[in-house]
Amino acid sequence: MLVENGNYWLCNREIDASEHERLGRMKVHPSHAAAAAAFFCVPASAHFFVQSYTLPVPFATYAWSAVGALLATFLLSGLFLRARSAPRRLRRSEEHAVPNEVLRIGSLFGVGCLLICILCGLFGVQRAADNLNMTMFWVGFVLLLPYATAVFGDVFIILNPWSTIGRMVDRMCQSPVIQIPSWVGCWPAFLLFLSFIYIELFADLKPGGLSIALISYTSIIIAGSIAFGARAWIRRAEFFSIMFRQISLISPLAWKITKNPSGRPLVSVRFRAPVEGLLEHGSRLSSFTAVLVICFMLSSTSFDGIHNTLFWARIYWAEIYPHLKPLIATGGGRDLSHAISIFAIWQWLALLLSPFLYIGLFLVACKLCRKIGRTRLGTLELAKIFGISLVPIAFVYHFSHYYTLLVAYIGQLYRLASDPLGFGWDVFGTRGAGGGLVILDMGNVWNTQVASIIAGHVVSVFVAHVLALRMFRDARAAVFSQIPMLVLMMIFTWLGLWILSLPLTS
Repeated sequence: MLVENGNYWLCNREIDASEHERLGRMKVHPSHAAAAAAFFCVPASAHFFVQSYTLPVPFATYAWSAVGALLATFLLSGLFLRARSAPRRLRRSEEHAVPNEVLRIGSLFGVGCLLICILCGLFGVQRAADNLNMTMFWVGFVLLLPYATAVFGDVFIILNPWSTIGRMVDRMCQSPVIQIPSWVGCWPAFLLFLSFIYIELFADLKPGGLSIALISYTSIIIAGSIAFGARAWIRRAEFFSIMFRQISLISPLAWKITKNPSGRPLVSVRFRAPVEGLLEHGSRLSSFTAVLVICFMLSSTSFDGIHNTLFWARIYWAEIYPHLKPLIATGGGRDLSHAISIFAIWQWLALLLSPFLYIGLFLVACKLCRKIGRTRLGTLELAKIFGISLVPIAFVYHFSHYYTLLVAYIGQLYRLASDPLGFGWDVFGTRGAGGGLVILDMGNVWNTQVASIIAGHVVSVFVAHVLALRMFRDARAAVFSQIPMLVLMMIFTWLGLWILSLPLTS
């Protein structure tokens, strides 16, 4: 797919003379650029435009309108919210007990889905479109469950197969071998999350490879549960549960698992206002690395959106590669192969550094908030408090980039249920159902993306302001302390919309 000046169209054609001339102006030899374009021809995962579409108004209009919406939210919050409007402890609604059978059935369902994914990948066909495990994991789990969590709460605490396996390990091992140090924080979760995103973007897994990755991840959870205890290890290393727990703070439903005096788990649920979970007492993040994980939720989605664009390709092939060419020239016809290998390293380093760029900007904003508000709390403490306000942005980034994929592919689960291994079975009579991919109207897609990006940032501005009112006794100090955070939200809004509007190479 090629997108130029807001126009999106399929690009399965040779490069013509005019494009040779344009590529020449980029100071890249046309043959190299053509090969680079071929290298980039992978399925688009973020923008997902498959038909011609021109933005109805210039991008700048959308960007400035979004900035104006954030500014209006900030001003209205400053005018009408006071310290009494943001009590330190919200009144908690009544909790309703859930039958224990829900936990048992949910745990069995979660473990069963994990086993199905692994077995289908190991013993089924290796065509991704015909093997259930690829659609079940990438569409049902990675895409659908986060959106369900935002609506129905953290149901993953019931379904989590790795938590169930960890509880089994705890019953077999009476006590952990060693206590996990507090300084470890959520570093294991961050490193595993980083590995997962790398696999998602660059590994080009087939069903068997996905099964091996799931087995490896499960083995890490089991080994850590034996060494440190399941509860401590899953809280610090199982990044899926960390991600879903943060997203669930948006939901009007709050799930909780406790234990009765005899040690048996009890499940309860309570109702609350949407996004109230972000403001509840104790919602602050536990460590700096927890903030880093949220920043990586932001940066990984942004990177996924930008790394297949013409802008990103030109950075390397037009700005970096010409300087590398004399250094890697061998004269043996392998120069382009070396250039592409270096490009892969460039991609990996950019992904690795992306969360540190985001958290660096966030820490600068927190430091300025500290100076303006004249609080005794340190910058890192403020980051753990205000870090929770980034959750709505992380969620809408995920939604705006990937909901089109969910709509396009979710129907395939119905078809693959009858033939999970791709052997031509028709167990439930649904093998011929599901139809093809669902293609959405591009105007509706773009407008939905813009609306979701703006809505998420508006919520974040509001949450950050309420949190500031709790910290600062003077409402005036609270308002002015949030100016750096407002600027940061404006930058994130502009960046999110800009990435979605960039021309694609695939």
